[in-house]
Amino acid sequence: MAAYYDLVKSRESRGPAAAKLDQDAIQALRRAISIEQAHRAGDSDPQVYFLLSVAYLESGDADRALAPARQACRLDPLNLQIYRQLSDVFITQDRRTEAEAARRMEDATAAIDQGKWQQAADLTEPLVNLQPIPYPAALYFNAIANLQLGNVDLAEDRARQAVRSEGARNPRAEYVLASNSANRRNGSRRF
Repeated sequence: MAAYYDLVKSRESRGPAAAKLDQDAIQALRRAISIEQAHRAGDSDPQVYFLLSVAYLESGDADRALAPARQACRLDPLNLQIYRQLSDVFITQDRRTEAEAARRMEDATAAIDQGKWQQAADLTEPLVNLQPIPYPAALYFNAIANLQLGNVDLAEDRARQAVRSEGARNPRAEYVLASNSANRRNGSRRF
């Protein structure tokens, strides 16, 4: 993708040509989003939004970087790179609380990937207690971590909350409910 090439080249050379490369990357990504939206009728590629956010942030426009980062997160709530990008945008905007929440989600995603269930539960617990919940995927992460830790009642509660908050966008939460139900029938306390 030409936009990605322009973005990488812009990062490598922060001279006068970098601003032009940033603008070229932004324009190419905007075209890609328009084409993608036309082809998929709104079901877009989160990487395009992620790269658009990166290009805006690299060009010094943190305010314009936020909307595509949020869209990328909505489309791919299990991608740790997107949470890192959101955190970077919030830090640039001097929004420390939001940056910390995004960083927690990034760290929780990594913990889940590595099977560090207690760490994932600890990272997401403060987020699921916020109202409104800044990242609904925190409920799913918390549910799966608690299921793995044998906290079946808490896992079921978090999974039910995730299904209510995200509906069909995160069918993984329904998987946690089904796994929990199967574990109860078999007498097992772990996934």
